Amino acid sequence: IIPNSGCGSWLWEGQSTNLVTYSELFSGYSGSNEVVTDNSISSPDGTITGAILSDDNSGGTNIVQIFYNVTVDVSSDYTLSIFAKKKDLDFIALRIGSFTTPSTDQSYFNLNLGTVVSEGSGQTAKIENYGNGWFRCSVTFTTDVADTSGFLTVRLSENGSSTVVDMDNTSNIYIWGMQFEKQSYATSYIPTEGTTVTRNQDVCTNGGSAALINSTEGVLYAEIAALADDSTLKSVTLSDGTTANRVIINYSNQSNRLTADVRVGAVGQAFMQTFAYTITDFNKIAIKYKTNDFALWVNGTKVATDTNGSTFSSGVLNQINFNNGSGAEILFGKTKCLSVWKEALSDTELAELTTI
Repeated sequence: IIPNSGCGSWLWEGQSTNLVTYSELFSGYSGSNEVVTDNSISSPDGTITGAILSDDNSGGTNIVQIFYNVTVDVSSDYTLSIFAKKKDLDFIALRIGSFTTPSTDQSYFNLNLGTVVSEGSGQTAKIENYGNGWFRCSVTFTTDVADTSGFLTVRLSENGSSTVVDMDNTSNIYIWGMQFEKQSYATSYIPTEGTTVTRNQDVCTNGGSAALINSTEGVLYAEIAALADDSTLKSVTLSDGTTANRVIINYSNQSNRLTADVRVGAVGQAFMQTFAYTITDFNKIAIKYKTNDFALWVNGTKVATDTNGSTFSSGVLNQINFNNGSGAEILFGKTKCLSVWKEALSDTELAELTTI
């Protein structure tokens, strides 16, 4: 029985470090025209550690901001993220400053609708709903060959197009959990209290039984979503612990490319692919393997077949992994279900299995 698509999921993430040393105490940040009141509201983790970022009530209009100085490596992907919630204002802007790329442009977010209003030049912006009015806003960018330092800025906005606001003690939002990491996407929150903190890579062990795997025919099924479409290889396999004998579902090194293939004794027996799906969305994927009868199904549709190839001798396949069979190409993503069938299912059964 396949769990309903609305159920929770396993989250598999790689090692990452929050380079912001105080992720929740914003009163110690540099800024201009700002008043920060730490520990003012219940945060997404349920503790009273959310802060208020407000104007200083000095009259007229001005930019209200806090910023954090960072050192970076050249030509590298970085992601800035922060949790934010509307108070009197509906909008927030994240600005990446003093970098060659993306210069000093900024991305805007709507904290009422939970949408990205606009992306700054050289930035990829994302907003995620964490409930109770809280959203995680993030921007990803790539440093230039000359970039070694810069600053990360959080700004107030009244309209989602300008960061000049009224200085009358009513320009304010809630913020919590700032994170800056050398990744092409935001990983789960890593709290810090004075130093950088590193979270280890997630590892799955003893995830299946060899007795449940049939080497001569069967189906490998996964309902998965990648954490990023970042041209890195991400795989789920049935194998013998090598890449020579395997059945694989793979998010490939091209944008939104999904492949499935079978190798027996290091010789390719079947290869199927599609570019028709967004890999950061949850997709129900199944590869059927049987001699001269291979098929790739995605979200209720048979997208590819291969009718010329052999499978394995009995007992060859003995493990299931979130990698390419030998430990590389690890799937960093979310998994709602991973299942194996000991027989090649019919088209009717595969359609029912993979329909969203």
